[in-house]
Amino acid sequence: MKRRLVSTSSPFLRVMQREWRLVSTHSIYFAGMIVVPMFFAVFLLTLMGEGLPGDLPIAVVDLDNTSNTRRLVDNLDSFSESHVVLRTASFTEARELMQQNEAFGILVIPRGFTEKVSSGKQPTINYYLNYHSIIGGNLSYKNLRMISEMANGAVGLQMGTLMGKTETEIMANVMPIVVKDQIKGNKWLNYSVYLSNILILGIIQLLIMQVTAYAIGVEIKAKSADEWLETAGGSMHVALAGKLAVHTLIWLVIGSACLGMLYTVCGFPLANGWGPMLLALLLLILAAEALGVFFITLVPILRLGVSLASLFGVLTFSIVGYSFPLDAMYSPFVTLSYLFPMRYYYMIYTDQSLNGFPLALSIPYYLGLAAFVLLPLLCSRNLKRELLEVSYVR
Repeated sequence: MKRRLVSTSSPFLRVMQREWRLVSTHSIYFAGMIVVPMFFAVFLLTLMGEGLPGDLPIAVVDLDNTSNTRRLVDNLDSFSESHVVLRTASFTEARELMQQNEAFGILVIPRGFTEKVSSGKQPTINYYLNYHSIIGGNLSYKNLRMISEMANGAVGLQMGTLMGKTETEIMANVMPIVVKDQIKGNKWLNYSVYLSNILILGIIQLLIMQVTAYAIGVEIKAKSADEWLETAGGSMHVALAGKLAVHTLIWLVIGSACLGMLYTVCGFPLANGWGPMLLALLLLILAAEALGVFFITLVPILRLGVSLASLFGVLTFSIVGYSFPLDAMYSPFVTLSYLFPMRYYYMIYTDQSLNGFPLALSIPYYLGLAAFVLLPLLCSRNLKRELLEVSYVR
């Protein structure tokens, strides 16, 4: 016999009490709503704790082996992002190291390098890069390019000194144009600042959709939907609002804890304060829950509804513009990206947290997130019919 709730409280509160009992007594909710998001938050922030990869392995083939070339290699090794793991006169040995993915780059200093510099000839430095990792390859390229420019500057300085020029005259020839970097938002060039916020919130969004679809789908599977609706006084809107209110409160606590780790513990930039990001978090939670309701209404079978939510959540990571520039995508995909809540959250994050733009510029993105909340209102009638009429397919 099914257990009935007898209470004089409002249907909304009765549904909340019922849902809290379900959430607090089933371990799947504890794992999906607390353990998994917190694990990924700690994991990602620890993984990218330094902001940029450091000590990337570099092999050096020094065919000249003079004090000047050894000093050049020592300078390369002194960079925080590179570490010379092999000094050799054999290019084959260095190439094998790269082929084994144990080196991101090879610097080749030719024989007679120092002699050519001293005689005013133009020596050539070659370097090879391993791009099996984009980040590792790019950082290695930057370091090898920098050491090449340093070598070029040292040659110019030495030749200018021999010709009796002053340091000012020499530098005007060696570096006629001085470039000053003006980096906004993420001035530290910290990959974690750029990626962790979006990855962590993207995972939370994925989990919200999955848990929401599960929480409704399990009512169909367990044939408890009629009890749920009866507790809500027969109103589908009250049933959804009461169930999701409990979930929203839990997700808001977990999401706020993750933001606290980002902005307080890790010290990520928060240009416009907590208010804009907490509002964005709340709207993201509501939007993800709305999509979870939509998916389980579209496919009222527990495993398929959760799978559809999972597919949508995974696509988020590749289409909303932070893993690949939106401007470089084909125009249909640019339009498609605005069907994903994380696109709006990403724009709010860059505008409010990184760049500190006026809040008014982000209002369209807040409204875009809020628009997803209308989905349950549009499909509540179909969902109620499915809850009462659909037989669970095993």
